[in-house]
Amino acid sequence: MIKIPIYVSTNNKHWQCLHVFTHLFNKFLPQQELRILGYDTPNFSLPDNCKFISMGIQGPVNEWSTDLRKFFKNCKDKFFIYGTEDVFIYKEINVNFINYLIDIIKINNNIGRVNLVDATEGDNCHLIDSPHYDVELLNTITKKECGWDDWELYIQKPSSDYSLTTQLSIWNKEFLLRYLKDGLTPWTFEGQSHIAKHDMDYKILMLYNNFPIYKKEGYSLGTWTNKTYWFDLLNVDIQKQII
Repeated sequence: MIKIPIYVSTNNKHWQCLHVFTHLFNKFLPQQELRILGYDTPNFSLPDNCKFISMGIQGPVNEWSTDLRKFFKNCKDKFFIYGTEDVFIYKEINVNFINYLIDIIKINNNIGRVNLVDATEGDNCHLIDSPHYDVELLNTITKKECGWDDWELYIQKPSSDYSLTTQLSIWNKEFLLRYLKDGLTPWTFEGQSHIAKHDMDYKILMLYNNFPIYKKEGYSLGTWTNKTYWFDLLNVDIQKQII
């Protein structure tokens, strides 16, 4: 089991997307509770390991951050995993890897976020040569040390573009709330990275070469994307709905 809660947010227009996300989450992590932050109750049955939490009445998209801020400000969790429902997991999740990273953020008060996925997916580049990220190697962990494949841990430099993201990450709640101000869309929230990257209190950790969660952007502007990775993992009923 993963040691901290996992949250994913959604909205009333993305129920079909949420249907795919929850099915795949349940496929790879059936014993783990997934907490879904949304508005109206979805029009399909959620897997038993998914708990739906309504944030009230859905407003315009620039109230996205307002509703999430209100929820996280009042929740008791100091650390949690958060992301949005438009990415689809397509491989086994490395729970031990995630718990290893959770231990790191818990004992280091100056870490605001740990990215759990390949942040450069779709950019035709890698973390170390990405035009969007400027990073410095912190440590290389070998298979002998951790029990799974070799991986590298990096820290973002102030010249990096994306300190804030809606990609699946381990968050320190205080860091998230510092930049999750009222009245932001998901895109303007990520745009606050130009401020967050100069934050002297918190650092951002990134992974390279191996990831605990492998995902693909699966839904964008009403269009299904990267179906070759995740479509065949769905049951026939969900496949028919998508077709």
